[in-house]
Amino acid sequence: MKKINLIIVLVIQLSIILVGCTNSNEMNLNEAESNKLTLEKVKELSEKGDALTWSDFIIYDTDGDIGSGLYIYKYPINEEYYILVGGIPEEFPYYVKLVEVNTNKSIDIRYEDIDEFIKNLRK
Repeated sequence: MKKINLIIVLVIQLSIILVGCTNSNEMNLNEAESNKLTLEKVKELSEKGDALTWSDFIIYDTDGDIGSGLYIYKYPINEEYYILVGGIPEEFPYYVKLVEVNTNKSIDIRYEDIDEFIKNLRK
């Protein structure tokens, strides 16, 4: 009888450990997804206009500084678009461009309409 109770306790403990690991992996996956810049997040950021700063992008995954002299950070969105933020980090960005990968056409999301830009690219 003691062996059966011990086996039951061990099975319950193992189940709890496995559930905890599964939740942890799901949380890490969700965390990783939340750090990826999306078009929806870009649209939300664009609503800030001139108030958009370097710190608004610090939480997102970046390809790093690709500038030479000027700081230019590239933030991948998907296979079609990426964001370029350029300027001096102690100041407001000089530009925050949404760039289409194939044509390199771009707009500054602080001043131009993202949906209109995408619509015109698809014509």
